[in-house]
Amino acid sequence: MAMFNRTIQDRCFAVFLSALLMIPTGWGLWMYLTLDHSRDNQDWVLRLFLHVGVEIVGLAFLLSVLGVVWAVFTPAWIGRARRFALDHFVWALAALLCVILGMLGFAWFTLYLR
Repeated sequence: MAMFNRTIQDRCFAVFLSALLMIPTGWGLWMYLTLDHSRDNQDWVLRLFLHVGVEIVGLAFLLSVLGVVWAVFTPAWIGRARRFALDHFVWALAALLCVILGMLGFAWFTLYLR
C-alpha cells in the first residue's frame, strides 16, 4: 500500500488529480442545482436516471474534495493507524472464516455421519 506516501510530489499529484476531477463534477452539480427543472420530462424513469446520475456526480465531487483534504492535512500518524487497523481487520476476518468453517464442519458431521 505504498503507492502514495508523504512526499510532496505524491501530495501535489493527489491534489492535481482531485482538482482535475473536481472541475467537471463541480460544474455538473452547479448546473443541476441552478437550472430550472419545472419543464423537464415528467417520466419517472428519466427522473430516476437523472437523480442517480446526480448522486454519482456528487459522490465523485465529494471524493475529490476529500482527496485535496487528505493531501494537504493528513498527519503522519494516520498511516500507522491505518496499517494497525488493516492488520487487525485481516486477523479478525481470518478468525471469522475459521468460525464459519468450524460451523460448516460441525453441521456436516452431525447431518451426514449418523
